[in-house]
This record gives sequence, structure tokens and C-alpha cells, in this order.
Amino acid sequence: MSERTKLVSIDNSNKSLVEEFCANAKSSLKTFRYFDHRSLDAINSHLVTYVLTLSASPIAYGHLDAEKDKVWLGVCVAEGRTGQGYGKRIMEALIGYAGENHIAAIDLSVDKVNEAAIAMYNQMGFSCVDTNDKSYFMRLNLANIIGDKNE
Repeated sequence: MSERTKLVSIDNSNKSLVEEFCANAKSSLKTFRYFDHRSLDAINSHLVTYVLTLSASPIAYGHLDAEKDKVWLGVCVAEGRTGQGYGKRIMEALIGYAGENHIAAIDLSVDKVNEAAIAMYNQMGFSCVDTNDKSYFMRLNLANIIGDKNE
């Protein structure tokens, strides 16, 4: 991966990077609908939000969002940037954050037609825990990983 990439932690001072990402992600937003019914202010309630930039232009987005008894992961890579390791880099950062903060499990939902994302999630250790007509619901149990690091 190029040295021109930078992982940026998002807060109110730089959330315009998320807005820019959403404006330029194009067809990738067909399967990442998180902001369809939420404003950018949703970021304020996230545990963590990251944007990956390439030459200062946002090319990937990811967050961990606590909701009731689950921590949900959301990730999206802009059209034309998929398959280049950017999604994996965001995922590694989010999983690292979860491990450092003793989060026992991370959940996500993914469209059944999004085969590339499903393959990446499986590679990262997620497994399917439920399904419906359109989506798989996947979980990564971090309790074993956290326990292994503490031994």
C-alpha cells in the first residue's frame, strides 16, 4: 500500500472528510446505506470513526457504533478503490480499537450479493450468525483474541 495513505480518526473538527467520502464513493454506497437515514452527526455517538485518505482524498470509511448490547461495524471503500487492501486496513484498525478497548464482539450486516466484502469478512475471522432474504449478519468474537494477548 502506498505511503500516501493515511488513517484519520474522525471527530467534529474533520467530519467533512466523511461528507467528502460519501459524495465521491459512487456505486459503493448501494451496499453501504448507513447514512441513507442518518445525518453526519451520527458520528458523534460512534465509539470510533476512521477515514483512510490517499493523497489527502478520502477513499475508505469505517466505524464502530454501540447500539443496545452490540457493537456494529460499518465499512465502505469508494468505487474504483476496492480490491486494493484499503478495506482490510480500515478493518484492522477497527478490530485493533475493539481489542484495545476490551470489546468482546463486533457485529455487522452485509448484503448477500456483496461477495467481495463477505470474503474479506470471512478472512478477518467473522462468521455468519443469522440471515434474512437480503443480508447475512456476521460476528467476530474477540474474547478469545483478547484472552490470548493477556496470557
